[in-house]
Amino acid sequence: MGQNRESKVALAGWAHDLSKPLQVIGHYARRLVDDDNLSGEVLMLAREIEELSEGALRVVDRLMECGRSDTPHDLPSQGLREVVTRAEVVVRGLHPDHVLRVYEPIPLVRMEGSNRLFSILVNLVDNAMIACEAWQPIQLYARVAGACLVVDVVDAGGGMSDQVRECAFRPYFSTRNAQRPTGLGLAECHRLIEECGGELSLESVEGQGTRASVRLPLWGDAWIPGASWSIA
Repeated sequence: MGQNRESKVALAGWAHDLSKPLQVIGHYARRLVDDDNLSGEVLMLAREIEELSEGALRVVDRLMECGRSDTPHDLPSQGLREVVTRAEVVVRGLHPDHVLRVYEPIPLVRMEGSNRLFSILVNLVDNAMIACEAWQPIQLYARVAGACLVVDVVDAGGGMSDQVRECAFRPYFSTRNAQRPTGLGLAECHRLIEECGGELSLESVEGQGTRASVRLPLWGDAWIPGASWSIA
C-alpha cells in the first residue's frame, strides 16, 4: 500500500515537471496565433500546436490527479480541502525535504472543474519552495472575504526587489539558475487566475520573504471559465 502511494506521488511530480515545457510550447504557440503578420500554413500550424499542447496539458492534469488519494476521479464536485490535499501530495513529492503548513480553518467552498485551482496551488507552492531553504516552512492560508475566496501562500525566502516583483508575471522571467529554468510558474498562475475572473498579487520584502495572494470570485452556482464556485 505504501509503495503504491509512493508511486502515485512520483507520477504526480513527473507530471508537474512535464507540464512546464508544455506550458512553454503553448505560450509560444499562442503568441504566434496572435501575430497579425502570420497567415496561411504557418498560422494553421501554430493553431494546431496550440491545440495539441492544451490537450497534452489536460492529460498531464489527469496524471497529477493520480497522485492524490484513492478517491474516485469522477466526483461531480470537490471541496476546497480536497483540492488543497491533492496539491499537498504533489508538492511534497517534488520537495520531500520542505515543510508546507496548511492553516485551519479551510473554508467550506465547493467547486466544479477544480483542476485550475489545483494547478494554481501546485505552481505557487512549488515556486515558494524553490525560493526557500528546506528548513524554511511554507504557509498556506485560505479564507472567504466578501464574495471572494482568498488563498495566501507565504514563504520566508530571499524575497524580491520592487524591480523583480514588477517583472514576476512575465513569461520566462526568472532570477534562478538552470536548475528550474522555465520561468513560467507565476506567469501561468497569473493567466489561469485571470481566466477565472480573479487576481494574483505579490507582497515581497528582500531578505524576508514573499506573500502570493489569490483572489477568486464566488459566483454561487454560476459558471466562470473552467470552474463554478459556491459556498457549501
